[in-house]
Amino acid sequence: MITIVPCTNSDAAAVADFWNAKRAQPTSCWQSAPVGSPEMVLWLMALPIAQTFIAERSGTMVGIGLAHGPQLVSLGSADAEAHYALLRHWCQLNLDAGRTDGRCEVPADVTDESGWVDAIGPAIMQTPFGIDPETQAVKGVALTADFQTLANRLDEMLGG
Repeated sequence: MITIVPCTNSDAAAVADFWNAKRAQPTSCWQSAPVGSPEMVLWLMALPIAQTFIAERSGTMVGIGLAHGPQLVSLGSADAEAHYALLRHWCQLNLDAGRTDGRCEVPADVTDESGWVDAIGPAIMQTPFGIDPETQAVKGVALTADFQTLANRLDEMLGG
Protein backbone atom coordinates (compact mmCIF):
# COMPACT_ATOMS: atom_id res chain seq x y z
CA MET A 1 0.00 0.00 0.00
CA ILE A 2 1.38 3.37 -1.05
CA THR A 3 0.77 6.44 1.09
CA ILE A 4 1.38 9.94 -0.26
CA VAL A 5 2.55 12.56 2.24
CA PRO A 6 3.50 16.20 1.77
CA CYS A 7 7.21 16.94 1.60
CA THR A 8 8.40 19.15 4.44
CA ASN A 9 11.63 21.07 4.92
CA SER A 10 12.91 18.27 7.15
CA ASP A 11 12.55 15.83 4.20
CA ALA A 12 14.85 17.82 1.88
CA ALA A 13 17.99 15.75 2.49
CA ALA A 14 16.16 12.42 2.07
CA VAL A 15 14.49 13.68 -1.12
CA ALA A 16 17.88 14.79 -2.50
CA ASP A 17 19.32 11.36 -1.67
CA PHE A 18 16.43 9.61 -3.45
CA TRP A 19 16.82 12.01 -6.41
CA ASN A 20 20.54 11.22 -6.71
CA ALA A 21 19.94 7.47 -6.40
CA LYS A 22 17.52 7.74 -9.36
CA ARG A 23 20.20 9.65 -11.33
CA ALA A 24 22.54 6.68 -10.87
CA GLN A 25 20.09 4.21 -12.43
CA PRO A 26 20.94 3.68 -16.11
CA THR A 27 17.31 2.82 -16.95
CA SER A 28 15.84 6.00 -15.42
CA CYS A 29 15.01 9.29 -17.11
CA TRP A 30 16.64 10.93 -14.07
CA GLN A 31 20.10 10.22 -15.60
CA SER A 32 19.98 13.65 -17.22
CA ALA A 33 18.78 15.48 -14.10
CA PRO A 34 21.15 17.83 -12.29
CA VAL A 35 22.67 16.64 -9.02
CA GLY A 36 20.06 17.06 -6.31
CA SER A 37 20.81 18.81 -3.05
CA PRO A 38 18.74 19.68 0.01
CA GLU A 39 19.09 23.34 -1.01
CA MET A 40 17.67 22.63 -4.47
CA VAL A 41 14.73 20.73 -2.96
CA LEU A 42 14.01 23.60 -0.56
CA TRP A 43 14.20 26.08 -3.46
CA LEU A 44 11.72 24.00 -5.50
CA MET A 45 9.39 23.76 -2.51
CA ALA A 46 9.41 27.56 -2.13
CA LEU A 47 8.30 28.30 -5.70
CA PRO A 48 4.77 29.63 -6.26
CA ILE A 49 2.15 26.87 -6.50
CA ALA A 50 4.86 24.33 -5.68
CA GLN A 51 3.63 20.84 -4.94
CA THR A 52 6.16 18.45 -3.43
CA PHE A 53 5.11 15.06 -2.15
CA ILE A 54 6.55 11.72 -1.13
CA ALA A 55 5.32 8.18 -1.77
CA GLU A 56 5.90 5.79 1.12
CA ARG A 57 5.45 2.06 1.44
CA SER A 58 5.56 0.78 5.02
CA GLY A 59 7.23 4.04 6.09
CA THR A 60 9.99 3.82 3.45
CA MET A 61 10.31 6.45 0.72
CA VAL A 62 9.58 4.86 -2.66
CA GLY A 63 8.96 7.99 -4.69
CA ILE A 64 9.01 11.76 -4.92
CA GLY A 65 6.86 14.19 -6.86
CA LEU A 66 7.73 17.74 -7.85
CA ALA A 67 5.15 19.90 -9.57
CA HIS A 68 4.11 23.50 -10.09
CA GLY A 69 0.36 23.23 -10.28
CA PRO A 70 -0.58 21.71 -13.63
CA GLN A 71 3.06 21.48 -14.75
CA LEU A 72 4.59 18.24 -13.52
CA VAL A 73 8.31 18.82 -13.04
CA SER A 74 9.29 15.27 -12.22
CA LEU A 75 8.39 12.00 -10.58
CA GLY A 76 11.00 9.66 -9.22
CA SER A 77 9.71 6.25 -8.30
CA ALA A 78 11.07 2.91 -7.18
CA ASP A 79 8.45 1.06 -9.24
CA ALA A 80 5.32 1.44 -11.36
CA GLU A 81 2.91 1.32 -8.41
CA ALA A 82 4.66 4.24 -6.69
CA HIS A 83 4.78 6.13 -10.01
CA TYR A 84 1.04 5.71 -10.56
CA ALA A 85 0.21 6.65 -6.96
CA LEU A 86 2.24 9.85 -7.28
CA LEU A 87 0.56 10.70 -10.59
CA ARG A 88 -2.86 10.04 -9.06
CA HIS A 89 -2.05 12.36 -6.14
CA TRP A 90 -0.91 15.10 -8.54
CA CYS A 91 -4.19 14.73 -10.45
CA GLN A 92 -6.20 15.10 -7.24
CA LEU A 93 -4.27 18.17 -6.08
CA ASN A 94 -5.06 19.86 -9.38
CA LEU A 95 -8.68 18.70 -9.54
CA ASP A 96 -9.17 20.10 -6.03
CA ALA A 97 -7.71 23.41 -7.28
CA GLY A 98 -10.18 23.50 -10.19
CA ARG A 99 -7.61 22.74 -12.87
CA THR A 100 -8.52 20.47 -15.77
CA ASP A 101 -5.35 19.75 -17.77
CA GLY A 102 -1.76 18.93 -16.92
CA ARG A 103 1.53 18.81 -18.77
CA CYS A 104 5.05 17.46 -18.48
CA GLU A 105 8.03 17.33 -20.81
CA VAL A 106 10.39 14.36 -20.65
CA PRO A 107 13.39 13.10 -22.59
CA ALA A 108 12.46 10.84 -25.52
CA ASP A 109 14.75 8.08 -24.25
CA VAL A 110 13.29 4.66 -23.50
CA THR A 111 13.38 4.44 -19.69
CA ASP A 112 11.55 2.77 -16.84
CA GLU A 113 9.37 5.86 -16.55
CA SER A 114 8.51 6.00 -20.27
CA GLY A 115 7.40 2.37 -20.07
CA TRP A 116 5.16 3.14 -17.11
CA VAL A 117 3.65 6.10 -19.01
CA ASP A 118 3.12 3.95 -22.12
CA ALA A 119 1.23 1.41 -19.99
CA ILE A 120 -1.30 4.10 -19.01
CA GLY A 121 -2.40 4.28 -22.62
CA PRO A 122 -4.46 7.00 -24.28
CA ALA A 123 -5.25 8.83 -21.02
CA ILE A 124 -1.92 10.60 -21.66
CA MET A 125 -1.30 12.24 -25.02
CA GLN A 126 2.34 11.99 -26.11
CA THR A 127 3.66 14.58 -28.58
CA PRO A 128 7.28 14.33 -29.73
CA PHE A 129 9.26 17.57 -30.02
CA GLY A 130 12.75 18.69 -31.00
CA ILE A 131 14.95 16.88 -33.50
CA ASP A 132 18.67 16.30 -33.01
CA PRO A 133 20.21 17.74 -36.21
CA GLU A 134 22.96 15.11 -36.32
CA THR A 135 20.98 11.94 -35.59
CA GLN A 136 17.47 13.10 -36.57
CA ALA A 137 16.29 11.51 -33.30
CA VAL A 138 13.44 13.06 -31.32
CA LYS A 139 14.77 14.88 -28.24
CA GLY A 140 11.69 15.00 -26.03
CA VAL A 141 8.06 14.15 -25.53
CA ALA A 142 5.37 16.50 -24.24
CA LEU A 143 2.87 14.61 -22.10
CA THR A 144 -0.57 16.15 -21.65
CA ALA A 145 -3.66 14.84 -19.92
CA ASP A 146 -7.10 15.73 -18.69
CA PHE A 147 -6.81 15.31 -14.91
CA GLN A 148 -10.13 13.51 -14.46
CA THR A 149 -9.52 11.09 -17.33
CA LEU A 150 -6.03 10.33 -16.06
CA ALA A 151 -7.24 9.96 -12.47
CA ASN A 152 -9.91 7.47 -13.59
CA ARG A 153 -7.35 5.42 -15.54
CA LEU A 154 -4.90 5.43 -12.62
CA ASP A 155 -7.68 4.30 -10.26
CA GLU A 156 -8.25 1.33 -12.57
CA MET A 157 -4.54 0.52 -12.65
CA LEU A 158 -4.14 0.86 -8.88
CA GLY A 159 -7.20 -1.28 -8.21
CA GLY A 160 -9.19 1.59 -6.71
